Amino acid sequence: MRRLYIISLLSLSIVFAAGCGNQKSTSVENSTNNTVAESETQAEASAEVNTETSSESESESTQALIQEQKETEEHIPVNLYELSTIKDDVKISEKGDVTDNYGNVYQTATKVQCYVDHKAYSTYSLDGSYLKLKGTIALPEERKNDDNTKWLEVYSGNTLLYTSDSLTAGTPPISFEVDISGVTELTLYYCSSTGSLVSMYIPQMTVEK
Repeated sequence: MRRLYIISLLSLSIVFAAGCGNQKSTSVENSTNNTVAESETQAEASAEVNTETSSESESESTQALIQEQKETEEHIPVNLYELSTIKDDVKISEKGDVTDNYGNVYQTATKVQCYVDHKAYSTYSLDGSYLKLKGTIALPEERKNDDNTKWLEVYSGNTLLYTSDSLTAGTPPISFEVDISGVTELTLYYCSSTGSLVSMYIPQMTVEK
């Protein structure tokens, strides 16, 4: 009897120990699972923050590029002769591969030609949007021996802003720059000393902001 009692106690101890072992194992396993879950949650949260930060950074970068492109486009020179005139009394045409009286070749140039007993002109509305007028005028090669004096005048309304040097036989191309800040109505006058044919090439006539 006593042996049986002892054996029973031993069996109970073994079962109790096994149960405690299982509980400890389950507790450790649960703790491990909880730690892993917390780590995964933190990693997901960190990934979301990084994604949001990256998206914000990309958006700011895109906006900066758009702004830079806009500012660049605003400062690109505009060919004055591509703007519509609000009034004019002159024949203006675009020519390609032209040569001036000094042998300079231009891929594109505006040709101004008119017979005048007064000042021929072309007037443009600028709305005060531009700061500078840049231009170059030259004699066509076929007019290199023309001793008729020609020149250009630039007006803002009725106010004279610039008078070019004279173009005549042997004169090199004339380049100029005029301040047109605040000018709303710009007029170019093509002048001749004898009131006869005015013929000149204009390789450049741009307005800039």
